[in-house]
Amino acid sequence: MPTARGRFVQRLLVCVCAIGLWVCAPVAGAAGPGTGIDPDTQFTPLAASTLTTPAAVLGSDGRRHIAYELELTNASGLSATVTRVEVRAPGVKRPLAELSGEALVAAMTRPGGLPPGTPDAEATVLAPSSVAIVWLDVTLPRRQRVPRSLEHHVSATLAAPTPVQFSGSLGEVRMARRAPVRLGPPLRDGIWVADEGCCSAPTHHRRGLAPVNGTLGVPQRFAIDWAMLDDQHRAWVGDPGQLTSYVGYGQPEIAAAPGVVVSAVDGIKDNAPQGTLEDLPAMDETVGNHVILRIAPRRFLLYGHMKRGSVRVKVGQRVRTGQVLGQVGNSGNSSTPHLHFQVLTQPTFFPSDSVPYTFRRFTLLGQAEPFTDEDLALRPNGSIQVTATRPGPRRDELPLDLSVIRFAGR
Repeated sequence: MPTARGRFVQRLLVCVCAIGLWVCAPVAGAAGPGTGIDPDTQFTPLAASTLTTPAAVLGSDGRRHIAYELELTNASGLSATVTRVEVRAPGVKRPLAELSGEALVAAMTRPGGLPPGTPDAEATVLAPSSVAIVWLDVTLPRRQRVPRSLEHHVSATLAAPTPVQFSGSLGEVRMARRAPVRLGPPLRDGIWVADEGCCSAPTHHRRGLAPVNGTLGVPQRFAIDWAMLDDQHRAWVGDPGQLTSYVGYGQPEIAAAPGVVVSAVDGIKDNAPQGTLEDLPAMDETVGNHVILRIAPRRFLLYGHMKRGSVRVKVGQRVRTGQVLGQVGNSGNSSTPHLHFQVLTQPTFFPSDSVPYTFRRFTLLGQAEPFTDEDLALRPNGSIQVTATRPGPRRDELPLDLSVIRFAGR
């Protein structure tokens, strides 16, 4: 008598090609009229889930971005090679986003695999019981209606004695009903670069997969590291080994919305500017000196890596928009001075989810060349090349990765 897994594989192997798609042919005991199960129900070799509730946000490129993750699990006893992933609106055949070939390889990783941004050609091949993450950035024109839910259609090849093609829907996820919070500036006027920002670049924020308390999550999905430049687009002037050489060091950080302080930590020393930190801080010192504000139910603002001795507020204190909270520093898991800023769903960095937000007003100056917090001190000079890409005033948008902006007003 075949085992349960054997019977499952047998069901997969009776797949036949119909109308250009591979579908499972009816077998004894399959769902049908009068069974209480929808006739379209079928066994699938892959299972899918999402790591957050997807939410749309208007980016500084003028398009709406839905950045989230699809977790795929190979539930069959056969090796499965994923060949295509599509995101669709219910009832619409034309996909909102589609990934195949090199684009799919670039968008898939394995938990605990290669560092973010390093293509893993083997990530699309799922051994039995293995898991992979598909990093999605569904982009829509500004005026296109955002669907209420998203469907995921996945195609794969199963390595049976005779390869079996599978293509089907792996479930539907509802979109967030809550709009992104609208914020004032978290920093005073100046030239600021939105480093490690959303949405498609494989940054350590966007692809920072973290298993916390037994749950996989992406706690920095929409986080931004704000680095300051002078009018010659230099991040530092003089000795890059000195904190005071960085034009952003000691700059005031201000409340982007009225709220109540729920966490205020000071006293952690600032790191000397360097490349990758030799010793990572303990979990509770990851964001170093910091302030967390509660601005709405399940919406908290995090200001991380503050300068030691600069925190001006206390837990329980009510603050107004524009009030100084502290200063830009280099404490915690930080190599060069910057403000780590994001919106959390919990009053703590771990565990929490990262949700989108917009700034009421800012001026887009252009796009910076790629750089990271870790390599800034190692550059031959402190200058960052900026290209004037789509410059101009912006309202209610999220600055995307490497956007160079000036904040304006509150």
